[in-house]
Amino acid sequence: MKKILSVIVVVVVTLTQTAQITAFAQETDKPVVNAQACVLYCVDDGKVYFSVNENKKMKPASTTKLMTSLITLEYADSADKVVAFTKDMTAEGSSMYLKVGEKVKLSDLAAGMMMASGNDAANAAAISIAGSAEKFSELMNNRAAVIGMKNTHFVTPSGLDDENHYSTAYDMALLMSYALENESFAKLTSQKSVTVEFSEPQSKRTTYTNHNRLLSMYEYCTGGKTGYTMAAGRCLVSSAKKDGLTFVCVTLNDRNDWNDHIALYNYGFSKLACVECDDSDYYLEIPCAGGDDESICVTGTKGKNVVVPFDKKSNVVRTAYADNFLYAPVKDGDIVGRIEYTLDGKTLASTNLTAVEYSNTQNKNKSIWTKIKDLHMAKNEPIRLQKLLSQCGIASRRKAEQMIIDGHVKVNGKTAQLGDKVRPTDKVFVNGKRVLTNAKPSYRYIMLNKPRGFITTMSDDRGRKCVAQLVENVGTRVYPIGRLDKDSEGMLILTNDGELANKIMHPKNSVYKIYRVTVRPSIDEDQLVKLETGIELDGVKTAPAMVHVLHQEPGRVVLEMILHEGKNREIRRMCEAVGLEVARLKRIQIGGVKMGMLKQGDWRDLTEIEVKKLLSNPFVNGKQLI
Repeated sequence: MKKILSVIVVVVVTLTQTAQITAFAQETDKPVVNAQACVLYCVDDGKVYFSVNENKKMKPASTTKLMTSLITLEYADSADKVVAFTKDMTAEGSSMYLKVGEKVKLSDLAAGMMMASGNDAANAAAISIAGSAEKFSELMNNRAAVIGMKNTHFVTPSGLDDENHYSTAYDMALLMSYALENESFAKLTSQKSVTVEFSEPQSKRTTYTNHNRLLSMYEYCTGGKTGYTMAAGRCLVSSAKKDGLTFVCVTLNDRNDWNDHIALYNYGFSKLACVECDDSDYYLEIPCAGGDDESICVTGTKGKNVVVPFDKKSNVVRTAYADNFLYAPVKDGDIVGRIEYTLDGKTLASTNLTAVEYSNTQNKNKSIWTKIKDLHMAKNEPIRLQKLLSQCGIASRRKAEQMIIDGHVKVNGKTAQLGDKVRPTDKVFVNGKRVLTNAKPSYRYIMLNKPRGFITTMSDDRGRKCVAQLVENVGTRVYPIGRLDKDSEGMLILTNDGELANKIMHPKNSVYKIYRVTVRPSIDEDQLVKLETGIELDGVKTAPAMVHVLHQEPGRVVLEMILHEGKNREIRRMCEAVGLEVARLKRIQIGGVKMGMLKQGDWRDLTEIEVKKLLSNPFVNGKQLI
């Protein structure tokens, strides 16, 4: 792709609008722990933020099963075979109480290891996968080398004591971090209990409870594994995630492990903040000369999270760089710019801006001045007929092509052919009706009633449900203005009008949004005042909000909340900060436009008057908000 000019368009947005670390995590001194060895490891940047004897070789006990379960789940993902339990699979110690002749799947054995710490399950998995515990330990040690566990050697799949079976707090942190990348493992380790349905006897169904009490004691805990032998003492490997930041904590030979893990996590979350470099919802249109299209749609991409000091989060700056205009050819996926994240002038991370449409070249040998002239003359150039029909709102390009093939389109009295181009002065008819070819570019403004369970993005590489699936039949590429998180529902506006989207999103325009919020258990006057006057999140106080109690009953209150700023998960975090649990959150109005009776999952076009009212402030109690 050739660039016309070296002019750079820069848009700076400070991340104080999308801050994600809650204000109640305050600075604390380093905790005092009882562990003989421990590590607090940040998964997002791979650094250790607290340690005691992190590289001391010690007995890991049943935390060994983190490796055994991971390998078992990997085999189960490709072929979840049924395993018949045999006498040589029996083991002493903790158990999922399998009997000789019983049959379960590999994935069930992993559940038995992670929930009940079953030594029998570990032996059964090892023997069925590798033929013996000794050969399975080779798989374990090979994987440990891949992970970078330099001071680890496994002998038994269960973690029972052996002189040559050892690891370190640091190595176990690496293992847990690595294992969490496996979706099956991450899901299993987060469960408080799992029910196993036996293949034989088919009538047997057993529920195993997770030994990891931290899942109930600490709200941000996402998983882990306990371990204990007389020689090893109490061992615990766990993980926790809060506002996008993930830690792994390891304690070996620690009589106070539950409390030590909580203290270490609170320490870590008070020191660090996570910047989520997800620009997948960012989009703009850049003019394009020398091709079939007057402009190219450009979208952002998702990058890796970066970690910054907690008190520096609000100083991170997000900057988008893109050329003023492009020259064809521009292909789908071409990198045409970037978004940088900087702190104190140093670049932390960057994501790419990529083209999502194709523009063909017409003349590769034009001079720069001819290219600039082409850009300014583009409005008078002929364009493909199907593109014009799409711009005029007749149909999507693909459907327009089919209409041309089927003979439904005429240009200047003649039946059109696929590939024809037209000018604004040409007379175009579809099924006998005149199309106004000199009309302005066709913009679409869609109101969607988003259900819970859908993320506000047009695509997702993890296969989650996204709002794009709900507007597939719109016929025009549209993008959401702002976000509603996965667990929220209600009014969402999608459009291909980037200028309007920017106006609605820009803080200076103070476009109000109205939400209906159900909270638990009850609300008092002090909590209402705090919500209305502003709450400090990430060191920045939220703008004043309007909060009204619509309905109240024992254990449940329905509020109406009116805000004009759009920080990430702001309402949920505000409510959490004053001790309220959000049971349901629904947006019902943006600006002067109400969602009304639109059914959940349905969409409709906004009227011309409604489009104008998006930027007007709503009326509350007969008075317009200013």
